Amino acid sequence: MRPASVVIVGAGVMGASVAYHLAARGWRDVLLVDRSDGPGRGSTGAATGGFRAQYGTAINVRLSLFAREKFLRFRDEIGVAPGYLPAGYLWLAGTRAELDILRAALEVQQAEGLHEATEVSVEDSGCAASRCSGGVADRSHRAAPRRGRIDCRRRKFARAHSDRGRARDGRVLVLWPTPGVTGKPFDISVDREWIDTVTAMAHRRVPILHHVAIDAACCRAGLYEMSPDRHALLGPAPGCDNFFLINGSSGHGVMHAPALGQLLAEIMSDGAASSLDVGALRPSRFAEGRPNPVSGLL
Repeated sequence: MRPASVVIVGAGVMGASVAYHLAARGWRDVLLVDRSDGPGRGSTGAATGGFRAQYGTAINVRLSLFAREKFLRFRDEIGVAPGYLPAGYLWLAGTRAELDILRAALEVQQAEGLHEATEVSVEDSGCAASRCSGGVADRSHRAAPRRGRIDCRRRKFARAHSDRGRARDGRVLVLWPTPGVTGKPFDISVDREWIDTVTAMAHRRVPILHHVAIDAACCRAGLYEMSPDRHALLGPAPGCDNFFLINGSSGHGVMHAPALGQLLAEIMSDGAASSLDVGALRPSRFAEGRPNPVSGLL
């Protein structure tokens, strides 16, 4: 057995994206390993597949725009359709404080070239919304396999059948993050109390769902891999130049994986990323006391 030129730990969407982009650059003997019984057995497969560029920091907007370009070229480059559907993405503000967050983020988005992001009024609630051409992507078709991420904040979602509203696989997804179970950071169980709580919230926000049954058997949870500033870590680990990090995407992994995988392949091959300035994602930023600003737009 020949020794590997590079070993990638984690066969989720990030690991597979890095493996693909390294191979595309001529790397050989790339070994992708995972502790599960196959590729994609972690949180990537539990992700909802949402895609957006509406973030409050420039680097995340740039990553989304870069990733969107790659999703649009995905069929030509990879040979399969990614299921990318630019159906739009809408943030609703229920309070003045939330509206201020959206407006501040909108300025960042437009400054970074996301010109289709706009503010629209919602007269029946007296607030406003920010919208743009976000959408969804099919997690079953991509350069990275189906699942595989870890961390300690869980995300849950329920499924409700409806003939009048569709978000994924012919169903409406009802989602709400939780802090997780104390002392069990990797617990992905779904409790009845959470289902009842999120169902009541959905009924208040979208009354048409009031008579739609929740499919409890399909309710499940996933994990957010949170970093302290809710931004990815990308690049060599401090003090170990041949150990590279691509983690901590904080819920943005599936949508940013095509971009981050290419960027890390550039770093590993050329010593620096050339497609995008990713200095804001360097792992050393925390020790330097220079984390990214934390936005309310997770």
